[in-house]
Amino acid sequence: MARKVKILPPSKLPKVSNGLNNWVLWVVGGIILIISFANLTVWGWNVVAQWRREPIEKEIAQWEQIVQETPTYRDGYLKLATLYWKLHEDDKAKQALNKASEIDPNYEEIKELKMRLGY
Repeated sequence: MARKVKILPPSKLPKVSNGLNNWVLWVVGGIILIISFANLTVWGWNVVAQWRREPIEKEIAQWEQIVQETPTYRDGYLKLATLYWKLHEDDKAKQALNKASEIDPNYEEIKELKMRLGY
């Protein structure tokens, strides 16, 4: 048996929202939009950071191979220290500087780099 649906005229329909509800919806929607843009910005900066990091990592791999083949190459360790510092890998940067200092403790550029990097 089919059910009969009673259709009300527009004047008899219940009021669904008022001005306060609309205001709340706009505020919540705005907050969601702001959070979405903030997340998109963070994601974008992470992509840029990774894009900048990759060439430095490749250069580190090359210099690590060079100092492995020539362990007394002082300037190779200086270059590694600078590259590690750019990636905020302070422990590795300090190790590379210390290794360069062991090879040539009187080299002025090592002292200058330690001061510049704050070691």
